[in-house]
This record gives sequence, C-alpha cells and structure tokens, in this order.
Amino acid sequence: MVYRWDAHKEVGFCSERVETLFRAVYNTSNEIAAKAAAVQKRNVIGHIAELVSSLSTAVSCEQLNGHADVTVMPLACSGRNW
Repeated sequence: MVYRWDAHKEVGFCSERVETLFRAVYNTSNEIAAKAAAVQKRNVIGHIAELVSSLSTAVSCEQLNGHADVTVMPLACSGRNW
C-alpha cells in the first residue's frame, strides 16, 4: 500500500522488488501528471496519488478476504513488519 507517496525517500522500502514497483508507479504517475498539468493548467499529482493509494488498498483488502487471485506487496513500508 502507498502510505507515504512524497516521503518515500525517508520511509524506505522493504525490498528491491518493492522499490522497483514503487518507482515504476511513481515515475509513471508523475509523467502523466506533468502532461495533464500542461493541458489543465493545474497540478493533478495529488489526485493520481490518491487513486493509486485507493487502488492498492482495495486490491490488498480483496486479497486478504480471499476474493482476488493476486499477489500484492506494500509499496512503501513505514516501519511496518511486512
């Protein structure tokens, strides 16, 4: 799950795989936000980060409840023992 979108450098990552996944989502989201900002004349990264966080939480909940056949790992670990 994405707990600390902007503070990922301070929070750290649980593994190299988690860091790779986070950076892919983070960089792609920032690229999309930059293109949207050029068209909309406003910053939308907060909205994108919120959507990524909501999606990550929803998928995790589905997995925990046994309703999804997916493997989910937390993106940024804020001192939690994953």
